[in-house]
Amino acid sequence: GRRRRRRLLLLLLLVLVKGGQFVLTDGFHPPSLFFLLFLVFLFQVNSTAKFFKEKRYILQEFPALLEENVLEVCEFGCGNGSTVIPILKGNPLARVTAMDFSESAVEHTRQAVEREGFESARCTVMTRDLSSGVVVEEEGGSGEEGKFDAVLMVFFLSAVPPPKMDKAIGNALHLLKPGGRVFFRDYGMFDLTQLRFPQDQKLGSKLYHRGDNTLSYFFTLEDLAAKFEGEGFETVETDYACVELYNRKKDFEMRRVFAHGVFRKPLR
Repeated sequence: GRRRRRRLLLLLLLVLVKGGQFVLTDGFHPPSLFFLLFLVFLFQVNSTAKFFKEKRYILQEFPALLEENVLEVCEFGCGNGSTVIPILKGNPLARVTAMDFSESAVEHTRQAVEREGFESARCTVMTRDLSSGVVVEEEGGSGEEGKFDAVLMVFFLSAVPPPKMDKAIGNALHLLKPGGRVFFRDYGMFDLTQLRFPQDQKLGSKLYHRGDNTLSYFFTLEDLAAKFEGEGFETVETDYACVELYNRKKDFEMRRVFAHGVFRKPLR
């Protein structure tokens, strides 16, 4: 965060000052000192620069997020804020509540919102374990139940252990207004990422263990619809989004498969 960057900057300045005192006795030239200070400036600029690419395609995949009646949006697993920012830009009436299990991710999102200059009233960022009953218990008593018009799950559910997926989906149902929708995008079956996993990281037909101790689950449309319908949702649409990318440098074609879905909370 900012405190860490300030400490690093102060440490670098201290090193430069001490080094400058040492080399000045040996005929240190002022232009070299100016150059070092310029490096400090570059360090500070780089440390506050954008470090993610906005997922602008989300608004193309889910144009309903731009509707005037979509005022309250909740994102499950906000990560670094790469989805929050396009929504705030694209829908000036929307307010976003961004949640993530990781305190670091929450801080990154908060900083991203601040850098873009959005009013704090338009985005609330909080740490929540969305795959447990905590959200229901904590938020239910504070008027959050039935508050949201939309819940966004973008590459979130695939990292949740399968036995806890129903809890996460149940939390989405709890937080949505009647008629509210979940907009879902995640890894689809036979995506390039799945095909690249070595066999010793395979935990099941759709589940894999990553090297960083996280999970990756790959959805079929039937499986996806069954999970949401099992928690009380109505399936509006499901589809595979297939994307072909070409790496010119490596002369390699990458075929990506993503699971796309929209699910609605019943009116009654």
